[in-house]
Amino acid sequence: MVALGIRRPQQLRHRRRAARPDRRGGKIGLALDAWPFVSLTCAAAIALLVIGVTRAGALLAAFAALAAGTVGGVALTVRSGFTVAPARLGPAVTVAGAATTLLVAMPVIILGRTR
Repeated sequence: MVALGIRRPQQLRHRRRAARPDRRGGKIGLALDAWPFVSLTCAAAIALLVIGVTRAGALLAAFAALAAGTVGGVALTVRSGFTVAPARLGPAVTVAGAATTLLVAMPVIILGRTR
């Protein structure tokens, strides 16, 4: 079957896993798999803020900030066993942006509209 180009699902799964060495199991793998949805959450928060649903937009922004800050914090604390270590600037900027977003979003969530 392999000679004809037909592969079993198990072979394809192993092949995909080998093609994605950056994916790990456990909590880190789950965070990396969920990372694209943080961007979608940010876009939804901005859309809600633009159309005037400020409290819901701020709540969604706070949720995205908590997720991004958590992943950025984990990335800053994980030690690499390799010769090449991950850059620290990206996760540090992510944590700073998440903290700033939370500082701005919390009064809107608690007090409602700021105008």
